[in-house]
Amino acid sequence: MNDGGVLASAGIVTGLFFFEVLEALRTLEVFLGFDDVMSFK
Repeated sequence: MNDGGVLASAGIVTGLFFFEVLEALRTLEVFLGFDDVMSFK
């Protein structure tokens, strides 16, 4: 195992996780109609 590959895989997983969180926040924002959620971006 080379550490570079492990770090790259961890980075991809972390990136996908944050992407999913942002998508979930946008969905809640639209669903609940919270315009002030936009201020966190």
